[in-house]
Amino acid sequence: APPRGRGAYLPAEVKADSDFECDEESVNFQLRDYQIGKFIATGAFGKVFAGFHRQTSKKVAIKIFDLNRMLTLVDVLGVESEIKSIKCLSHPHILRLIEIIHTNDHLFLITPFFEGG
Repeated sequence: APPRGRGAYLPAEVKADSDFECDEESVNFQLRDYQIGKFIATGAFGKVFAGFHRQTSKKVAIKIFDLNRMLTLVDVLGVESEIKSIKCLSHPHILRLIEIIHTNDHLFLITPFFEGG
């Protein structure tokens, strides 16, 4: 398991307190074992980017939540509900959650990437 503490889940070249901006362009950003690339969509609680696992080259979708922008308990509960739903369900038509990466400022949900959706 990775060490605990600020930035423990991020590679050395990316600090947890860095100004990571989720703009609607390709961000070309490395997150642990993943390369984050092209912007896909904006969801209810965050933005979604295409990416891939750097060792296996498998395509993934990376949903990024800016925890500093979640100002209300309703926002936090909505994200928690989404995570619990994804983790508990197993069905061929429901995305499975590959990994959750949490920093002090952001939450990253890694799921398989599907073209068109």
